Amino acid sequence: ELARNALAAAQEHQIQAHNQGCHSVEDIQVRDQVLVNPYSLQLVEAQGTGHKLVQCAIGPFKVMEQINNNIYRLQLLAEYPMHPVIN
Repeated sequence: ELARNALAAAQEHQIQAHNQGCHSVEDIQVRDQVLVNPYSLQLVEAQGTGHKLVQCAIGPFKVMEQINNNIYRLQLLAEYPMHPVIN
């Protein structure tokens, strides 16, 4: 019983520590400005560059439309050759 309670308390602590830095996607509204994580994108400018030299975030980009719960269409500048729909 004591070990079971300790495991449950440790699991709850890990859940809270993980969720502390997370934010809900529901916070993003149309016409908000967002930053995009470039590590998951295949940008031409990042190819051949050291991983440490790539920017942490690119943008800000204006949210034009919410397509789904976590899918948004962004207003991109011409210098970013990527698809405007971001997950």
